Amino acid sequence: MMKKPVLLLFLGLLFSAACSAKAAVPQIYDFPFEDPYLATVAGSLQESETPPIVFNKEVRGVVMYKDKPLPPLLQHLREFTFSLTYHEEPAPLIFIIPGTGSNYNSGKTRFLQKIFYHAGFHAITLNSTFNWRFAAMGSRSERPGIVTEDAEDFYRIMEEVYGAVSSYIQVTDFFLTGYSLGATTSAFVSRLDEKARVFNFKKVLLINPPVNVFTSAMIFDGFVEQNLEEGADVFFDRLLEKISRYFQYKGGVTIDSEFLYDIYRLDPLTQSELKGLIGIAFRFALANIIFSVDLLTREGYVIPEGKELSVGESTTPYLKRALNWRFIDYFERVLLPYWKSRHPGANAEDLNRGLGLRQIAGYLNRAPHIGLMHNADDFILGQGDLEFLRSTFGDRAVIYPYGGHCGNLGYPPNVRYMIDFFKEEVE
Repeated sequence: MMKKPVLLLFLGLLFSAACSAKAAVPQIYDFPFEDPYLATVAGSLQESETPPIVFNKEVRGVVMYKDKPLPPLLQHLREFTFSLTYHEEPAPLIFIIPGTGSNYNSGKTRFLQKIFYHAGFHAITLNSTFNWRFAAMGSRSERPGIVTEDAEDFYRIMEEVYGAVSSYIQVTDFFLTGYSLGATTSAFVSRLDEKARVFNFKKVLLINPPVNVFTSAMIFDGFVEQNLEEGADVFFDRLLEKISRYFQYKGGVTIDSEFLYDIYRLDPLTQSELKGLIGIAFRFALANIIFSVDLLTREGYVIPEGKELSVGESTTPYLKRALNWRFIDYFERVLLPYWKSRHPGANAEDLNRGLGLRQIAGYLNRAPHIGLMHNADDFILGQGDLEFLRSTFGDRAVIYPYGGHCGNLGYPPNVRYMIDFFKEEVE
């Protein structure tokens, strides 16, 4: 069911000061989409309606592994790229970590960069830890997905990134936020910083984090499986054909929230189809990781062992194989063997317990600088997850009734809360 759309007066609503607003949900929350799946897909409309903002912006990169040998298809990836928007005068700096498969320039990361810049922050947007660029140029194991290890690698990247820009921006304080998987990563990065004190983050905001990555991934996979009645090969063949035509029309896009909304706008979908589309976005991110991991490790997951793909050679057959992998396949065939090699005697349950926020519940409970923004109808949450978040964060949690998975990120009350959360510390 869709409520009557509200008029989005962004310049007035997004950046108005409401510094008395603590962790409380407005009594009247008129977010226009009550269906969580429609909210997830159509929420990008609100983000796209923000006024254009002119700012100093640079896309740069840091080299994490200078002499690392890379396969031919990945030899262009010598840097871990990021985007910086900055002010000429001293200002606080906020790092923004995106969700699964997204990069520094995806829709939601650009949106957050805009609003925080307008609110007076320098802003750095990064690539997701579950992104092929991170697999190649950020992850020591070349097998992303183990949150604790990914966060350690990411923390080192953040140090290098700041070192690359510190000579020409003046930073007063450091802040951190992330959405979806980026929020979970942010929680672990914050814990690392508690000891290392490289940044000494004043505040950290977690936006729609999965409580357990395995649980959320299985939910996304379930959305795909529900739409495979005619068989996976037929489904993916047809999907790849449509997406190829869409890429040609758009000149190349990232499969993120903007992609989802564009597909929906061109051809409105049923709820079942919406779920399938959301699942497909995750499955494509997973397939890109599987393909990249196989290129890097030469384990023969989807590329025959001993096969060296050359530049210009079609990768479609291998992508199609990877699309048939579920997250549990990646978990059991890639992550678990690696984890056992590092932790003799460990099993799947041990690894699964380490893939989420419950592992660091004690830290989150006693970390007053960390806040949470989430939605009660977010479908990535498993049984008991919402209760865990409420009890762990207490009055540092804002749980909105609607919004699906990050669908209300661009809704004015949510944006106002995000800005106020950080501005209270600055002012």
